[in-house]
Amino acid sequence: MALRSAQGDGPTSGHWDGGAEKADFNAKRKKKVAEIHQALNSDPTDVAALRRMAISEGGLLTDEIRRKVWPKLLNVNANDPPPISGKNLRQMSKDYQQVLLDVRRSLRRFPPGMPEEQREGLQEELIDIILLILERNPQLHYYQGYHDIVVTFLLVVGERLATSLVEKLSTHHLRDFMDPTMDNTKHILNYLMPIIDQC
Repeated sequence: MALRSAQGDGPTSGHWDGGAEKADFNAKRKKKVAEIHQALNSDPTDVAALRRMAISEGGLLTDEIRRKVWPKLLNVNANDPPPISGKNLRQMSKDYQQVLLDVRRSLRRFPPGMPEEQREGLQEELIDIILLILERNPQLHYYQGYHDIVVTFLLVVGERLATSLVEKLSTHHLRDFMDPTMDNTKHILNYLMPIIDQC
């Protein structure tokens, strides 16, 4: 009997626990996917339920689900995103050099093993999205780290829809962080250390 437990064949071994945990995880995942689809398919869309699921453990689970849910959360028409500007914003933008530097340093934000040519193409799209949003919304000011938010959308939904989603996010949810100074947001930093201390 002692040999059996030592080899991990008994009912208390990690093998059995792992199987049960995996089954529980899969059941929770299936349930969450069903709840997300139910919220998406209700008329009108249950945005409050989608919000709750987005911030719950595991988030929105897959890129396929994110492509469907993000436009609903931001109230953006996913079927008709506006065209990308044909203007050469790189020559006109005061932020171009800083955006270029940040994007060039963003290699780790792209999936490992992505072909260099594909990554470089996405980096060019990333620059264009950021500059277009700033050009359309002169009240917004670029900050380091903004490109990390934009690349997440770009990788999941592509250039056109990412532009619409990030523009809406920037003009509504990130607006205070895109002021010329941090005066309106520095009070948030007072909450940072207590939160970190709780972790």
